[in-house]
Amino acid sequence: MPVPLIPAVLIGLSVLTGTKGVHGNVRSLLRIRNARKRYNRRRTNYEACEDGYTEARGDAHSRFEALGKRRLEAVVTLGKAVDFLKRARIKERQLKEDVNLGQETLAEWSGAATNALEVLSGLGTSAGAGIATASAAYGLVGTLASASTGTAISSLSGAAATNATIAWLGGGSLATGGGGMALGALVLNGIVIGPGLLVASFFAGKKADAVETEVSHQIAEMDKAEALMEQQLAVLRVILRRADELYDATMRVDAALRELLGKSNPSNIEDAYIVARTAKALGDLLDVAITDKDGNLLSE
Repeated sequence: MPVPLIPAVLIGLSVLTGTKGVHGNVRSLLRIRNARKRYNRRRTNYEACEDGYTEARGDAHSRFEALGKRRLEAVVTLGKAVDFLKRARIKERQLKEDVNLGQETLAEWSGAATNALEVLSGLGTSAGAGIATASAAYGLVGTLASASTGTAISSLSGAAATNATIAWLGGGSLATGGGGMALGALVLNGIVIGPGLLVASFFAGKKADAVETEVSHQIAEMDKAEALMEQQLAVLRVILRRADELYDATMRVDAALRELLGKSNPSNIEDAYIVARTAKALGDLLDVAITDKDGNLLSE
């Protein structure tokens, strides 16, 4: 029995529309899948970069703490040198003229040594660790000797809290809107193309547009965050080079001064001058700063 013309036309249109709807749904689904693959590839590379950045920052933090502790120990040695020089037979005027060491500097060293001992005794606490890290960045002797023990340590700790470099080494945010992007919760997850032919195809196309736009946005954010990480790592390499140089130099001069203090006689004028000159070299070294109080890298 032949199919009436009008129903046949409607059936044909329905089949045509349905076919178009199915094709649109499939095409939208493929677009979403391709966007997800594009996102996942970029995310994998970004996470590898982020892992390397986090590892480098952790290593830098440990090395800064080690430098800070080493410098604090050297300050204590300076205090012992002051006691030695007080027993020596060098007149104050001669010490000032020959070694450029006045009583004001010796008093500063003595006060700094007292404060350094207190800091070292509290290194097991988080506050102590923060102060040790700050000690690596700043000119140490003047900071420690600037006031009474509590005030000096408090000011150093406060500087550590506000110093951009120290805060960053201690785990500060990667960047505003950079690290911490909740990319795993992206609209890519849980996308379901509902039933329906042409109507569903229309909404699926809108969803694919939204997903592709969001993926492009998130990839741009990862590009920006990765560029910032690379920039920060470049600065970090300079900071660590200086930190390593300071560590090695401090270790050598401090060891030399401790050896001299152990074998020298304050009654021997020659011994006293050697101790004074070595102590002056160590004091100058401990006043070298890597960053200023705002966290800016100082020029060499």
